[in-house]
Amino acid sequence: YRLRKASADALGITSGDLDKLVTKERKRLVAEAEGATEGGSFVLFDEVEPWPSAVDGAALLDDMTRTIQRFTVLSVEQARACALWAAFTWFIDGANVAPLLNVTSPEPRCGKSTLGELVKEMVARPLYASNITPAALFRAVEKWKPTLLIDETDAFLNEKEELRGIINAGHYRSTAYVIRVVGEALEPKQFCTWGAKALIGIGKIAHTLLDRSVVIELRRKLETERVEKVRHAEADLFDTIRRKLTRWADDELSRYKALRPVAIEAIHDRAADNWEPLLAVAMLAGGEWPARCRHAALSLSGDAQESPSVNTELLTDIKAVFERKRASKLFTTDLLTALFEDTEAPWATWNRGREMTARQLSERLKSFGLKPHDIRIGTENSKGYSLDKFRDAFARYLPLVPDSSATPRQPSNGKTSSDFLSATKGMSVADEKALKPSNGEDCRGVADRNPQTVADAENMSLVDYEEGFV
Repeated sequence: YRLRKASADALGITSGDLDKLVTKERKRLVAEAEGATEGGSFVLFDEVEPWPSAVDGAALLDDMTRTIQRFTVLSVEQARACALWAAFTWFIDGANVAPLLNVTSPEPRCGKSTLGELVKEMVARPLYASNITPAALFRAVEKWKPTLLIDETDAFLNEKEELRGIINAGHYRSTAYVIRVVGEALEPKQFCTWGAKALIGIGKIAHTLLDRSVVIELRRKLETERVEKVRHAEADLFDTIRRKLTRWADDELSRYKALRPVAIEAIHDRAADNWEPLLAVAMLAGGEWPARCRHAALSLSGDAQESPSVNTELLTDIKAVFERKRASKLFTTDLLTALFEDTEAPWATWNRGREMTARQLSERLKSFGLKPHDIRIGTENSKGYSLDKFRDAFARYLPLVPDSSATPRQPSNGKTSSDFLSATKGMSVADEKALKPSNGEDCRGVADRNPQTVADAENMSLVDYEEGFV
């Protein structure tokens, strides 16, 4: 104590201030010692020398697609999507949306790591990791501005909510920031999360990530399918691709920034955003590539391929119950019982193997602004839900599934049948189904032709695809 006080007096400071200085110096010495033995290595990116002459973008994308299919088993639409995404990473300074590339499969040994390796060899400033912490992610993006390729995401990503939030934040350039406190003073600072990222793993990723992704779902190859080993590729194969991509981006970045692609129809708005920067690459390439990009988008991100959230799936099943029972009102207990009848749906085992409770149903529907209220059916009164309350949510969140005919079915023998009686007597229900003929025969009036499907699109000419494309 006397030595501490004497030292403080000699320095002309208080004993408390001396304690702070000693603590700070101890921390510095510990940090120096740890830094000398902490291991790891600095990240260095190879400088890519641009190709000596102007590059034909369409031919380059063709080469990249062929290369991807040479070493992996996947469809031509998937290979083209990977080629476009890899090329996009070289143009990212001119983009406003950075879609995730999600390489996934239902089981191991489907070629995910091989495809990840191929993509790594083609993207700008690749940084490959089989695991990453939230702090490391935003600091790495801020410091190096890499194309981040994260493997084995099924092992850790779905459990890390903070990490998912940071990745989500990097989707749009205007919102690609997180705030964290740093240093001993805990000073808040802004970190950039903008950059291209690929997620590679087994199974589905969280819906918020899936919604921001171009999904490449791989399947295990058959015995009859043959691919080459990446390690047997020509020594200069990927170096040539990278050099050509560098030259193409150097020459065309200003044009890329100025492009405003027309949104791809028949896919939802977020998917259209995801494909916009890839479509801009296709526009730069010209030729058949704009049509190929649109075709790939319809094939990989069409509504039929969209994975609904749990809430949307619940809303879809509730709509089906109202339609099946042809009811305008349902008690909560009756609605839940009807939901449990579908053995393929999760509701019968929602609560750790037990049925979903009324409270859990209410909590799920609350996000749509829906809640149970007192209703009367016949002589009974209880808590339940009215169809009218759901109509706005159905219209906003469920995809339209038009009937194949605009004209309802008409009985051909003058008789009708119905499996259910209306829950409301003496009044019509707005969404009541048309009655079916009792003998299974029916006729239809003239109706507009069916809406275009992906199958229709596959039979269209490339010129047809480019109609209305600016």
